Amino acid sequence: MCNNLKTFSIQSNSVFDDEVILFINRSIYGVLFYQGFKDKSVAIKLYDGNRLIGLIVYRFVFIKYSIKIAVLDMCAISEGANENEDIEIRTLIYDRLIKEVKEKNIAYIYFSRWSREYDNKLIPKCFILKKHATFLLNINKNENELFDKFNSKLRNTIRKGLSSNLKIICYGREIQDNVLNDFADLMLMTQMKAVKKNKKTSMLTKSSSYLKSILFNEASFIIVAYRENTIIAGALIIYSGSTMYYYLGASNLELNRKYAAADLLQWEIIKYGTEKGIKFYDLGGVPINPGKDHPAYGVYKFKEKFEGEYREYYGGYYSKNIGYYLMFKLVFNNLYLKRYLHKILLKLKVIEI
Repeated sequence: MCNNLKTFSIQSNSVFDDEVILFINRSIYGVLFYQGFKDKSVAIKLYDGNRLIGLIVYRFVFIKYSIKIAVLDMCAISEGANENEDIEIRTLIYDRLIKEVKEKNIAYIYFSRWSREYDNKLIPKCFILKKHATFLLNINKNENELFDKFNSKLRNTIRKGLSSNLKIICYGREIQDNVLNDFADLMLMTQMKAVKKNKKTSMLTKSSSYLKSILFNEASFIIVAYRENTIIAGALIIYSGSTMYYYLGASNLELNRKYAAADLLQWEIIKYGTEKGIKFYDLGGVPINPGKDHPAYGVYKFKEKFEGEYREYYGGYYSKNIGYYLMFKLVFNNLYLKRYLHKILLKLKVIEI
């Protein structure tokens, strides 16, 4: 025990009061999705006396047939006085998490690809680790600085988009059903093309109701590029703490090539973040250092050109039951089976992910 922590206590409940929300907002990476799923989320909170100094939130995505599955959309966050205290706080939170998983008979818990744990040594040893990567842009600058940092090719494609008579519209929780459905259809088309190109892609279909639950709070929006009432490209953006996340993207490949909508859309997203005072823009998942023959090399190059810092981070999964562990390993490692089951469970409305 670090001597800097005089008296500490840990609470675990679904209470998201002003103190917790302010703590989340002060953090760098924030906590995604909890506002739309408060009734399914649990916060583990560590206090030093009366002061909240550490937090992690997990949410249930499946509770059926005596099976509970939970997901972590964040790493443990802390407000330690120094690096040693920060490590101790987060270690205590992870220890409590594992204890709770066992006490509540959670069959399977995993870090989603949105949990940004950069220190794999802090993740409990019982987790099977998995490495991920992203590009992180520092957007705590003025627009001219950011634009000038782009290479000339990207600047020209953004100018092409600006001259293509594209209409850019942002939608929040007031989004009309027909717009949401059009965006969901564009996502499905994008996924089908991605799967056709790469059978091992991990893209999963998201239902309109799931998207609507994410848009429940003001810290998320869908931004769409239209030309003559046709959606050419769109993105779902979520921000929490000091970071904005590119959660989902979709585009009409042929029309996007013609009008450069996707590049313009990213520039509009970046400008939105700077206006909101957001410090970082996380471009979401990319393959780890792919070669030119990698099926997702194009995704990597698209995100790389915005001049973000390439960063690797860690996730993983844990199951205390060997039977469940083998079953989930089979499902999650077999992408064909994973997509098939995911589609069925969405139709049955027994899973929200």
